[in-house]
This record gives sequence, structure tokens and C-alpha cells, in this order.
Amino acid sequence: MIQLPEHCTPESQAATAGYNSIADLGKQRIRYVGKSLMEQHKDETGELLVQEPIRLTELDIGFRVFKLDSSNIQAWDPSPTNLESQLVESINHIKPNRNSDDILYELLLRLGFDLTEPIQVRMISGKTVSAVGSGTLIVCLTESIRFDEVESLSHGVVEWWRELSPTGDSMVVFLDNSFEDDVSKANLAAILQQNGLSNVRSI
Repeated sequence: MIQLPEHCTPESQAATAGYNSIADLGKQRIRYVGKSLMEQHKDETGELLVQEPIRLTELDIGFRVFKLDSSNIQAWDPSPTNLESQLVESINHIKPNRNSDDILYELLLRLGFDLTEPIQVRMISGKTVSAVGSGTLIVCLTESIRFDEVESLSHGVVEWWRELSPTGDSMVVFLDNSFEDDVSKANLAAILQQNGLSNVRSI
């Protein structure tokens, strides 16, 4: 669904019910549909009345809501009068107050993935790693990767990638400024490439 941020008129029934916009009303209707599905389509055992029953606890009635925003990456726009400070600011080129989910979903859009693509998450060496499209894209947006963490992290990523066994080529993405130094970044990329993950990028 795509909805313009159209506000409810003050005299409308939706506004009096506490909805500020048509989008708010749409989200609540989707919630009601999920709740209705859970209540109406189950038998006395607590299973859904479908051809292949599944437990109610396994039914995914959630949904994602996205709002159009600017890019999470700061554009390089140097000013000749203040070049030094801009160089310092560009060391971390991710905009302030943007979280890993913001960056991940922008990556999906930039790389041509659908926003409804399944995303799996696993902790590897204490770092959150996401696999999109059964391992077609593997993303680690942690803010810190020390030299002594590189080997276990990279081997953990390789092991999970082999477990997922995606069809076609896979891409691995990290935050460029998360590495302790250039040696850490080079070592991680080398281990991944030696094990078949040749498309390694940083942003």
C-alpha cells in the first residue's frame, strides 16, 4: 500500500476516533484484519482452519510501515571556505540519528531488493548480521570491528552463508568506519574472498 500523508478533516468520523491521517486509519484496519484472522480461523486445538494447519503462534500478521525520507548517507558537498571541518565531518558519512534498520532498508532499495524481502538476523561474534533473500545480501552494520574480532566474524559469516546456500552471487556489506584500521578491513575482505564471498563492499 502507498498512502499520501493526507490529514483527516476535523469534522470527519476518523478524526473524531483519534486518527490524524488516512494512513493512520489504514494501519489500524490492517491490525484489525490480523486480529480477526487469529480469532475467527482456529479450531478447539488452537490451530488455524486451513488445508495445512499451522500453530497460531507461527502466523505472521505483522506489517512494516515506511516513510519517505532523505538518504542516510551525507552527500559530499565541499565548501571552499570551510573545507577542513567538512573533511572531519565526512569521516563518518552516515547522518546522525539514523539507525541500522534505516541504513539496511536504504541498501535494499539501492540494490533493487523488494522491501518485503525476508530478512534473517543472527549474532556472530557479538555482532548483528542480517541476511536478505536467503543470503543473496549479507549485511553487518555494527559500529565497531576490532582487529581481534575479524577472524571469528568473517568465518562466522562464511559458515552462515554456506548454510543458507543462496542461488547466484552474494554481496557482503559493512560500514566503512566500523573497522579499527585498514588492516582489519583488508583481512576481513581477504578471508571472505578466499572462502567464495568475493563481492565485499563497505559504505
